[in-house]
Amino acid sequence: MIKTRRKVFWLIALLGLGGVIIYFLATQHIFRAVSWDGHDETDVDGSRIGVGSTDWKSTDGVWVFEVSRYYSSPENARNALEKILENHGTIIERKKKPKAFSDVDERIIKSFTNANPEKNAVTLIKLRNNEIYFGKAASLEAVLAFERAWLKLEW
Repeated sequence: MIKTRRKVFWLIALLGLGGVIIYFLATQHIFRAVSWDGHDETDVDGSRIGVGSTDWKSTDGVWVFEVSRYYSSPENARNALEKILENHGTIIERKKKPKAFSDVDERIIKSFTNANPEKNAVTLIKLRNNEIYFGKAASLEAVLAFERAWLKLEW
């Protein structure tokens, strides 16, 4: 009788733990890389830069387009960032040396509005040394969910 109670207890405990894990996974965005590319191009000032991009899709259908642009020096990256920020759109947040991201020199969230509402986007921009990182999604919630996502499958 006691062994049966123990077995029932452990069965209930395992089912409860399984339920917690399933709930956690169901409420999180798990992203999978759909396509990626890399190339070099000429920047506005004529210098060559490296570009890497990845399209991500989450388990609940959220799409994020990620791009990293690599410059020859941190100064060139900083100058390019300032030119990018001059473009149309609204800066939602701008922080230098954010505590949550020790490797980031500056973190910016900018929204871009378009005449066609389906083309509106929010972009997360991070300056890291000689790299400018962009994460673009249809909404602020989507781009922040991507930034916080703990599971990103690259296959």
